[in-house]
Amino acid sequence: MLFVVVLAVLNRILKIYMIAPFAGLALFTLAAGGQTAQMGYSYIKTFFGYVLTALLIAVVIVISNTFIDTVVLDTENAAVRLLEYCLKMGAVASSVKMSDGVMQKVFGL
Repeated sequence: MLFVVVLAVLNRILKIYMIAPFAGLALFTLAAGGQTAQMGYSYIKTFFGYVLTALLIAVVIVISNTFIDTVVLDTENAAVRLLEYCLKMGAVASSVKMSDGVMQKVFGL
Protein backbone atom coordinates (compact mmCIF):
# COMPACT_ATOMS: atom_id res chain seq x y z
CA MET A 1 0.00 0.00 0.00
CA LEU A 2 2.92 2.27 0.62
CA PHE A 3 4.00 1.63 -2.97
CA VAL A 4 0.65 2.98 -4.22
CA VAL A 5 1.09 6.18 -2.19
CA VAL A 6 4.69 6.71 -3.32
CA LEU A 7 3.79 5.99 -6.94
CA ALA A 8 0.90 8.49 -6.83
CA VAL A 9 3.11 11.20 -5.33
CA LEU A 10 5.87 10.64 -7.90
CA ASN A 11 3.29 10.60 -10.70
CA ARG A 12 1.96 14.02 -9.62
CA ILE A 13 5.44 15.51 -9.35
CA LEU A 14 6.43 14.22 -12.78
CA LYS A 15 3.23 15.51 -14.39
CA ILE A 16 3.81 18.97 -12.94
CA TYR A 17 7.43 18.97 -14.16
CA MET A 18 6.36 17.79 -17.62
CA ILE A 19 3.66 20.41 -18.10
CA ALA A 20 5.42 23.43 -16.56
CA PRO A 21 7.84 24.14 -19.47
CA PHE A 22 4.93 24.68 -21.85
CA ALA A 23 3.49 27.54 -19.81
CA GLY A 24 4.97 30.22 -22.05
CA LEU A 25 3.48 28.80 -25.21
CA ALA A 26 0.10 28.05 -23.67
CA LEU A 27 -0.28 31.40 -21.92
CA PHE A 28 0.88 33.23 -25.04
CA THR A 29 -2.27 32.01 -26.80
CA LEU A 30 -4.44 33.90 -24.29
CA ALA A 31 -3.47 37.16 -26.00
CA ALA A 32 -4.80 35.89 -29.34
CA GLY A 33 -8.34 35.57 -28.04
CA GLY A 34 -11.12 33.58 -29.63
CA GLN A 35 -10.70 29.85 -30.17
CA THR A 36 -6.93 30.08 -29.87
CA ALA A 37 -7.25 31.25 -26.27
CA GLN A 38 -8.96 27.98 -25.36
CA MET A 39 -5.54 26.32 -25.41
CA GLY A 40 -4.36 28.67 -22.66
CA TYR A 41 -7.49 28.14 -20.59
CA SER A 42 -7.15 24.37 -20.91
CA TYR A 43 -3.52 24.59 -19.84
CA ILE A 44 -4.43 26.62 -16.76
CA LYS A 45 -7.17 24.14 -15.79
CA THR A 46 -4.83 21.18 -16.27
CA PHE A 47 -1.94 22.76 -14.40
CA PHE A 48 -4.06 23.78 -11.42
CA GLY A 49 -5.70 20.35 -11.46
CA TYR A 50 -2.27 18.70 -11.13
CA VAL A 51 -1.11 21.12 -8.44
CA LEU A 52 -4.29 20.82 -6.39
CA THR A 53 -4.18 17.03 -6.69
CA ALA A 54 -0.66 17.10 -5.25
CA LEU A 55 -1.91 19.37 -2.48
CA LEU A 56 -4.82 17.02 -1.78
CA ILE A 57 -2.41 14.08 -1.57
CA ALA A 58 -0.27 16.06 0.89
CA VAL A 59 -3.33 16.81 3.04
CA VAL A 60 -4.32 13.13 3.05
CA ILE A 61 -0.80 12.11 4.09
CA VAL A 62 -0.73 14.69 6.91
CA ILE A 63 -4.15 13.64 8.17
CA SER A 64 -3.23 9.97 7.91
CA ASN A 65 -0.34 10.50 10.30
CA THR A 66 -2.74 11.18 13.17
CA PHE A 67 -5.16 8.58 11.81
CA ILE A 68 -2.58 5.79 11.94
CA ASP A 69 -1.02 6.85 15.25
CA THR A 70 -4.12 5.55 17.00
CA VAL A 71 -3.01 1.94 16.38
CA VAL A 72 -1.37 0.26 19.37
CA LEU A 73 -0.31 -3.37 18.98
CA ASP A 74 -0.52 -5.59 22.03
CA THR A 75 -0.42 -9.36 22.43
CA GLU A 76 -3.97 -9.66 23.71
CA ASN A 77 -5.80 -8.79 20.49
CA ALA A 78 -2.95 -8.80 18.00
CA ALA A 79 -4.96 -10.20 15.08
CA VAL A 80 -7.76 -7.66 15.50
CA ARG A 81 -5.29 -4.81 15.88
CA LEU A 82 -3.36 -5.93 12.81
CA LEU A 83 -6.58 -6.06 10.78
CA GLU A 84 -7.47 -2.58 12.00
CA TYR A 85 -4.04 -1.30 10.99
CA CYS A 86 -4.36 -2.83 7.51
CA LEU A 87 -7.81 -1.28 7.04
CA LYS A 88 -6.51 2.15 8.02
CA MET A 89 -3.59 1.86 5.61
CA GLY A 90 -5.98 0.73 2.89
CA ALA A 91 -8.15 3.78 3.52
CA VAL A 92 -5.14 6.08 3.21
CA ALA A 93 -3.91 4.39 0.02
CA SER A 94 -7.34 4.50 -1.60
CA SER A 95 -7.77 8.16 -0.65
CA VAL A 96 -4.48 9.03 -2.30
CA LYS A 97 -5.36 6.97 -5.37
CA MET A 98 -8.84 8.50 -5.57
CA SER A 99 -7.62 12.11 -5.38
CA ASP A 100 -6.73 12.13 -9.08
CA GLY A 101 -10.27 11.19 -10.10
CA VAL A 102 -11.79 13.75 -7.76
CA MET A 103 -9.73 16.61 -9.21
CA GLN A 104 -10.46 15.49 -12.77
CA LYS A 105 -14.18 15.68 -12.03
CA VAL A 106 -13.83 19.05 -10.31
CA PHE A 107 -11.91 20.63 -13.18
CA GLY A 108 -13.73 18.74 -15.94
CA LEU A 109 -10.56 17.25 -17.45
